[in-house]
Amino acid sequence: MTPRTVSSLSARFLAFTQRLRLGQNAGRILHRASRLELNFTALPPPSETVWWDEGLPLYHLIALPRGALSGPVQDDKAPAYELLNQLVQTRQISYPSFDLRWINGLYTRTPIAASTPISSFEELVATPECRPHARIISYRDFERTLSQALSTGPLPLQLREANWRGSRLFWHGPEQHVCAFAGAVAYARLRGLEYLLPAELTSYYVDQKAVETLGAAFHVLAVHSSSWNERSFVKLLIDNAIPYARLTLPSEAEPLEWLLLPRQSPLSDALGQGLLMAGAPDVLERLRQLQPASDTFQTSFPLPNDKSDNT
Repeated sequence: MTPRTVSSLSARFLAFTQRLRLGQNAGRILHRASRLELNFTALPPPSETVWWDEGLPLYHLIALPRGALSGPVQDDKAPAYELLNQLVQTRQISYPSFDLRWINGLYTRTPIAASTPISSFEELVATPECRPHARIISYRDFERTLSQALSTGPLPLQLREANWRGSRLFWHGPEQHVCAFAGAVAYARLRGLEYLLPAELTSYYVDQKAVETLGAAFHVLAVHSSSWNERSFVKLLIDNAIPYARLTLPSEAEPLEWLLLPRQSPLSDALGQGLLMAGAPDVLERLRQLQPASDTFQTSFPLPNDKSDNT
């Protein structure tokens, strides 16, 4: 047997023992992770409120800052960032005539009513905080209130929609005029008043191809921020030098983080599988349930059914 043959056999044996040891470590990590008792919290359900930032905080993925991810190794964060940055796509359309009554959401929260779970403009203008700013009795009051709401923002109307927010259309305007704008829209609905204005709609949607690409490369799990205070969880990560990346998405709901674990690493793949078994919510599974974006833009929208005499 030549020295070259001996060297080749030694290298193959060493690689085999390393794979065997790696497999044993992965199995141990899978077992330990599946038994972790972390404060797992379900992802926020689809929101029915008028506020843009309710429900899944996917709007933070729009123009995601390059430094948004944290983690010990840059080489793990960089590919995660590139894939996350492709999740939310944008399309725009201009409407020369847009019926004011179609709008049923607010991009900007007003501090005086921001904490209230409100599902319609009619509910909003009926609150004690908004009622003085949106009292409309006549058509003249309507025009005055609408002019006030649009006084600091040039036409066309700036609108937003997102496929994780269903069919809602959100007005992007200054917070000090939210009540006035909601009052004008509620009055137009109540009176059956068609009022047309030019509008520019920005449509955000989660790209399902990007979801699958991300899912092929990473486990993406939702973990409570308090998990990083759990010694057993942090020790499992550090002692085994498991690669990962963290993404914090501020939200009005629970302080959840996305934990991204590369599948190509047997140890991080095992950790991801174990955490799923322990009850960690699968972010990608939730994203797969979103309504896919339409290939065509709507030229009209259904009028909301919610009406009230509290205007």
